[in-house]
Amino acid sequence: MNLLLKNNDFNLTKLLKYQLNKNGYKIVQSDNIDSAIEINKDYQFQVIVVDLHTQNNIEEIKLFKEINQEVIIIITVEFGNVDSAVKSCKMGID
Repeated sequence: MNLLLKNNDFNLTKLLKYQLNKNGYKIVQSDNIDSAIEINKDYQFQVIVVDLHTQNNIEEIKLFKEINQEVIIIITVEFGNVDSAVKSCKMGID
């Protein structure tokens, strides 16, 4: 299974990569949301794990679903709030 990982937390990224690789996932890592969107156009990912830092990121993350409606998107938040979570869910982000 192909997975795109975009997270700014170095330790969390390292942990996720280790565990996911160990369980057979093929990981492609991106350092920023713009490159993650471009990478998503070239690969067929089943899962995307992306961090949410601002309200603007929600709109950018929505682009992943526009490229591939079947993709599962998992967001991680460092300082989340209820409004961001509700808006993400309404947009189909897991």
